[in-house]
Amino acid sequence: MSDPAEPMLQFFEYSHLRPDLQAVSKPFSDLAHSSIGALPRNAERTVMLRKLLEAKDCAVRAFVYASILLVALMTAIPARAADLQLKAKPGGEYYVASWAGLYFSAYGLYGVNPPSTTVTDSSGASVDLASAPHGPGIGGSIGYYFQPTPGGVVFGPRVDLAYANMQGGGSLASVLSVSNATNYLGDADLIVGLPLSPDGRFLGYLGGGFAFGGAKPNLNVLTLQQAASDTSTGWNAVAGLAYQIAPNWQLFMEGNYYQLGDKSLSVMDGATLIATSNTKYHLFTQKLGLTWKLP
Repeated sequence: MSDPAEPMLQFFEYSHLRPDLQAVSKPFSDLAHSSIGALPRNAERTVMLRKLLEAKDCAVRAFVYASILLVALMTAIPARAADLQLKAKPGGEYYVASWAGLYFSAYGLYGVNPPSTTVTDSSGASVDLASAPHGPGIGGSIGYYFQPTPGGVVFGPRVDLAYANMQGGGSLASVLSVSNATNYLGDADLIVGLPLSPDGRFLGYLGGGFAFGGAKPNLNVLTLQQAASDTSTGWNAVAGLAYQIAPNWQLFMEGNYYQLGDKSLSVMDGATLIATSNTKYHLFTQKLGLTWKLP
């Protein structure tokens, strides 16, 4: 039977606690009351009750600690998952990069015109001379992107102009020589792109349209020469990748193919045809540049 005169029993009361903590405390209270009924009152019983009280307090704190830890984990895990997916704006909305707006680009390029120049003489015999012009250049473009939905398809017009220094030539003995040069390239294209990353910052795009370039073929037969310097027109195709390093700044890498037609030159000795050259303008360029988009 419990000793009602034991003052330490007051510390084992649990009726004021919430139900889950009452369930933790009750076994310690029951043990305290049964121990007092079975043991005589002395110093050792008091130490036993004090240790039992400490054990009860530890059990309650352990239960509360586990609950707090669970709440913290339940709060932190979704927040961490959201942080791994997309960056958030101060208002709490996810940040998806926008490509819409007016932009300006500057770039460096390297180009090549692979086809050889074919020379045909008056007898009909022909020879291909390896005169693939190649060289560096610089250029710029201006365009406008539309993007009706965040993270959706990007499209818009672009105008591009580049100065190029692509030169090359070939010769046959000391009788026949050809040279070929392209000193500028331009195009007016329609570009269509699609974001390739969840945050919309990585864009893949394709395009094409009208193109033009400065054609400068040259044909020499002994002391006779024929040359041209004009603008060839045709079409071009575009494929590129762009990445937003900041909301208004982008790095891009782009490949272009230009087909600007053929140029023919004829060397005459009076009224006699000596030789005819045919130069194809099928050019490839690789661009690397930086774009600034208006805020």
